[in-house]
Amino acid sequence: MNKVEFKERGWFMLRRNLIVLLFLLATSATQAAGWVDVATYGRYAGWACQLGNENPVGIHIWRDDGVFLGGGNAPNLRERAVANACQTMNAYHGFDITL
Repeated sequence: MNKVEFKERGWFMLRRNLIVLLFLLATSATQAAGWVDVATYGRYAGWACQLGNENPVGIHIWRDDGVFLGGGNAPNLRERAVANACQTMNAYHGFDITL
C-alpha cells in the first residue's frame, strides 16, 4: 500500500468513527458554542458553553452511527478567549473526557 492509499484509508476510518459532540442544554432555543481540541479513540477535550451562562454544560459523545460513547461536563478552566466566546465573566468551560 502506498502513502496515498494509506492516507485515504485512514481518512475513511476516521470519518467512519467520527465523533459528534452534543451539548445538553436546557432549551432548544439556547445558543451554544464550543471547540474540540483533542479527538482520539479514548480521549476528547475542548470547551463548550451555553452563551451567557456561567454554569458548566453537560456533554454527550456519540459516534456517527448513533452509538453513545460517553459523556461528562465542561467545568475546567480555559483561556480568557473562551470566556469572551461564551459571553461570560469566567472561563470554566473546558472538558477533558476519557472513555
